[in-house]
Amino acid sequence: MKKIIAILLCLSISVAFCGCAASGARSNDSDNSDYLSDDSTDNNEMTTDNIVNWNNVNYKVNPVLSSSENIKNVETEGKGGITCVTFSWNYVDDENGEGYKDILMMYYNASANEIANGSQSVLGSAYCQMLDDGTTQWTYYNENHKVIYKMVDNEIYDANSSKIGYRDQSGTAFDNDGNPLDLESFDDFIKTMNDFEN
Repeated sequence: MKKIIAILLCLSISVAFCGCAASGARSNDSDNSDYLSDDSTDNNEMTTDNIVNWNNVNYKVNPVLSSSENIKNVETEGKGGITCVTFSWNYVDDENGEGYKDILMMYYNASANEIANGSQSVLGSAYCQMLDDGTTQWTYYNENHKVIYKMVDNEIYDANSSKIGYRDQSGTAFDNDGNPLDLESFDDFIKTMNDFEN
């Protein structure tokens, strides 16, 4: 629970798309592309929604959440007609600390009531993975569950897993040449998500 609260607090500021947990900024000359899979499929092609059930509500979710049985915690927040439902699973408690290794934030163009009644227009999603080596990866998806961009710690990658930039310690995004990088220009969902979290 503490981990989820920390994550949501991080995401509530505009510079906070750096990871599930606090981490120092990385320089723009390192490369984490080995962590990334190739998601170069057509972004206009719909990937089938997965359906999971929690407290008698069926949710359309990104297929990264494969089964209702995996879910350990669900948090819901609504604002301005948009609802964010956060699904957490893969809980660990060991000598390295405790928390959820997998967190999926689904954004719906609907109220919690409408979602419970089956009205679930997906706007997009954000998926956080805490990898075994301590690396944090965020992946941002559009309404069709296609990758918009990814972050491994503070490094930014496109949908083809090519490194396109980084975030500095203030959270400002830059391209590989040090020029400002407007992540909101990648997809309308990124602006929608930022507006919701601020």
